[in-house]
Amino acid sequence: MKPAIAPVADFYSHPFSLYRKEPAMKKSLSCQDLGAAACSFEASSENLDEITDAFFAHGKKYHPEEFLSMTEQQETDMAAMMEDRMKVMSS
Repeated sequence: MKPAIAPVADFYSHPFSLYRKEPAMKKSLSCQDLGAAACSFEASSENLDEITDAFFAHGKKYHPEEFLSMTEQQETDMAAMMEDRMKVMSS
């Protein structure tokens, strides 16, 4: 009889696992962080995609001259810059 093998999910979620994920950290990003000194928009979340999506929606509405003419590559570069400039919020 073969010994039972624990599913991988149990291994990773075990309290003593070396692969345990750290708790999500809330981050924030403002238009001022991206160089728009006259704009006070700021987004914060634990989810990076939520912040990026909020910024692209805000940018297309309030900064159309920069955002509406972006190519796909420029959008990718902007998303990378946003991620680089996000700040971890203190709790």
